[in-house]
Amino acid sequence: MENGFQIIYLNGPSSSGKTTLAKALQQAFEQPFLHVGIDKIISWMPEKINDWTGGKAPLGYSWKKSQDEEGNLIQELQAGPYAQKMGETLREVVLALAKMGHHIIIDDVSFGKEQVDEWKKALKHFQVLWVGVNAPLSVLEQREKERGNRLLGSARGQFHKVHVDAIYDLEIDTHHASLNENIAKIKAFTLCASRHEARNIWLYKASASDKEIIQNLGRFYVYEMSRYCGFLSGWEVPDNGLFECIDLSSYSEKPDRHAFLIKVGGELAGFVLISKVGSTPDVDWNIGEFFVVSKFQGKGVGRHVAKQVFNLFPGIWETSQIPENKAALDFWEKVVNSYTNGQYEKSLKMIAEPKPHPMVVLKFSVL
Repeated sequence: MENGFQIIYLNGPSSSGKTTLAKALQQAFEQPFLHVGIDKIISWMPEKINDWTGGKAPLGYSWKKSQDEEGNLIQELQAGPYAQKMGETLREVVLALAKMGHHIIIDDVSFGKEQVDEWKKALKHFQVLWVGVNAPLSVLEQREKERGNRLLGSARGQFHKVHVDAIYDLEIDTHHASLNENIAKIKAFTLCASRHEARNIWLYKASASDKEIIQNLGRFYVYEMSRYCGFLSGWEVPDNGLFECIDLSSYSEKPDRHAFLIKVGGELAGFVLISKVGSTPDVDWNIGEFFVVSKFQGKGVGRHVAKQVFNLFPGIWETSQIPENKAALDFWEKVVNSYTNGQYEKSLKMIAEPKPHPMVVLKFSVL
């Protein structure tokens, strides 16, 4: 099968480009995908139920005029009891279609983790690619004006609510990346999933609430590294027998860093932490920390996950390893050599942080 996911879920604010993306994805995949969205469900409703002009609609959908903290006009979407029922209907329709074996692209506006998690609960038995769709607020508002069929302030009203604490497999920006680039990114992600679907290797975007899990895994990460670096100063076994890891919380909290959890067959299998801190200013992404639990090592999990991460973030990449960590050196050189078809640079550099130390650096481009 070309696509490892039966369902692609797109969530984003008004004017973020979800519908355009959904229709383009229908053309991009050989497998037929149905396009189902909240707008289609709304079109089923009697027109008298909703009011899109700023008036009240107690039963259906309407807008409530308000202001944000800076005094900017916002229009907050209101959902009456019938509208809420139609939201539930949309989930039931998708579920029925999925049970019939259809492939589906969901075009939605869910507000934050709580509402996205309602979808995750409903579709827990299906392979779903969760995609967050966004664009800068200024761009959303400009599109809102140009379209002419949107109430001014609705994009701003949704922009700060749609993605709050929501966890996606993939996030895209419809302004900084072209439509074709975003399609390629989604297809690359689904292709990796298709090749490894039978083994159920998955990468999940971690949120701040997952930092304790990552920190706990960090103890085993340090223990694993002590196998190769234990003879170096600072790698002695702690007197209390409890290995400690540096604080990794910044990877799930800072906007210029990303944290991913690895799962195999639903079981926690490790983490991938990336940042924009490279050895030279032109580096876009750097593998900060990478760990696969022992029971899943040597089974292709690390290779699959590394390539999946590269596909998610085009640009100039670096990986860096302590020279003494022979296993890591061998792993990354094989992965990067395979991924780039040998087109990479290898060098030994003195890295300043957290203290000056030599590192073997592999540098390459991801288009």
